[in-house]
Amino acid sequence: MKRTLHFLCLCLCLLSIPFSVRATDTELDRESLKGVTAMAVLIEQIDSTIAPVDLTEDQIRTDVELKLRQAGITVTVNPLDPYLYVRIDTLRFTCQQNYVYTLTVQFNQFAHLARKPYVGRLVPTWEVGSFGFGQNGGINAD
Repeated sequence: MKRTLHFLCLCLCLLSIPFSVRATDTELDRESLKGVTAMAVLIEQIDSTIAPVDLTEDQIRTDVELKLRQAGITVTVNPLDPYLYVRIDTLRFTCQQNYVYTLTVQFNQFAHLARKPYVGRLVPTWEVGSFGFGQNGGINAD
């Protein structure tokens, strides 16, 4: 039991590192979301061999798209539109039905360089992330 607890603490610490570096939810970042009326949704493929049985790509897409529509945002499939990227990574403990997971939600949109307005790229302008622990049948509620 003590060994499992140490392993869990180590995993949580390691999984939290990227988010402390990459999370960008400042007032300026949120400003980049204002006026967006339509976006596509991109869900990173979930590894079904390690993901909880109640966590599917279709379920996540349905939940995300529903929340966007409820917020008055049109969901599109146009690859040139801005898009919301959702990624969930899980680590399952083989001795139990417990999981450690990380969640990244990122908004990407087309931006131009101020010094060369003809140069533009799809870039992330807002991002949040979290991590947590759950049991089979309970992660999707988080």
